[in-house]
Amino acid sequence: MFREVRPAPCLTEYGDRLRRAACDPGGISGSTLHPVDHARLSGETGTACRLAVERPAREWEQPWPWMRLGLALLRPSTTAAAEDGVRTAAGRAITYRPEVVRALYARVTEATGKAPDPVRLAAWTGAPEHAGDIPPLPLTGTM
Repeated sequence: MFREVRPAPCLTEYGDRLRRAACDPGGISGSTLHPVDHARLSGETGTACRLAVERPAREWEQPWPWMRLGLALLRPSTTAAAEDGVRTAAGRAITYRPEVVRALYARVTEATGKAPDPVRLAAWTGAPEHAGDIPPLPLTGTM
């Protein structure tokens, strides 16, 4: 009656490389990973954040830069406490409500003609410390 439980396969080859790099940081090859992912998994949090922010404007329309930035921001860093608060707030906002941060970023860019700093914008939108308790946004038009 019971089926054997097997680990879920990675959705992509890149996902598999990330998983292997996360399990064995010493075996990370920079040539097989995106520079942001490589820096983050190598423990170079500051470099990962810098590289994540330095994206061409058109790339911010996609979810990948936001995910990389959110993950980099949530890694422990050796920055000053004040900067850590901004990083944590921004990382939480991007992690728990990426659609809100992306939409706001696009709207501000469209309204002003200038792209805002993604970290400061995400920190401004904020996410409470209990953000894991926030229910997902309701879907409309799916009934």
